[in-house]
This record gives sequence, structure tokens and C-alpha cells, in this order.
Amino acid sequence: MTELGLGTYRCRDVAAAATMAIRAGATVIDTAPVYAAGYAQSALSDLLADHPQVRVSTKIGYLTTAQAKQAAAAGVLHHLDIRHCIEPAYVVHQLAVNAAELGHAPVALTYLHNPDHGHTNRRDLLARIGVAFWVLHRAVITGRIGGYGVATWNGFTDRSFT
Repeated sequence: MTELGLGTYRCRDVAAAATMAIRAGATVIDTAPVYAAGYAQSALSDLLADHPQVRVSTKIGYLTTAQAKQAAAAGVLHHLDIRHCIEPAYVVHQLAVNAAELGHAPVALTYLHNPDHGHTNRRDLLARIGVAFWVLHRAVITGRIGGYGVATWNGFTDRSFT
């Protein structure tokens, strides 16, 4: 069975693109909190409520300025100039934000969004991924997400991780 999906990276109108994709038979939508200047997930919320059969994948890692301020206000981010984070407290926070913005539970897949971003020490990177995966695994066990992984441009090819 062939499945049709939509990736919302660089979509100008996420809701319109998702509507057309679902009408064409899409069963999967991939998004991220930073897509569409931070509004992609909330733009999908009403549509996903009307189409609960559509599975959603999203990400944790990159932040917009507004998202950094929100995370700082929640006490999980201590520097407003951070634009990428996979620290455990932030992962827990962003899992809740993703679910709220999407209005879709459980989220089928949650990826660490380019976890290799800004890391030059491979040992440190692998430790950070391991801890973030532990948090994501707990979310699977409690039914908050269906699964987790890594979305990366270069992490496998540059051997940051295997």
C-alpha cells in the first residue's frame, strides 16, 4: 500500500497545503514547531481535529525567538539567545507544547531536529541524544507519542552519529 504524506517545511500556507494533501489521500503530515515562522503546528490543529486518521510527525530542537521566550518563562530555558535545545527539561516542555498546538494526541512520531546542530564533541553529542531519547522513550511508554527518532540533514553522513 502506497501512502501519501505532506512535509510542511517551507509551506507558505500550511493549512491549505494540508487540506489539499488530505483530499488527495495523504495519511501522514510532517511538521515542526519552527516551520512557518512558528505557526505551522497551530495552523494544522483544526484540520487534524476533523481528520483523526492522519498521523503527525513533529520535531524538538530548533526554537523561534518567541518559543525561546515561552520556554524561558516556563523555567526550562535559561538563555533567550538559544535557537536549538535538546536538554531534558526542554524536551518535556516541547512535547506538551507540540501536543497542545497540534491538538492531536498521541503524536505518531517525534524527532530530535538536527541534534548535531552546534555540537563538535561527538561524545557529548551522543550523551545528549541518549538523555533526550530517554525522555522521549518515557513519552512512548505513557502514550504521549507513538515513537521517536532523529531528523537530520548531515548527522549520519558526517558520522556525528550512526
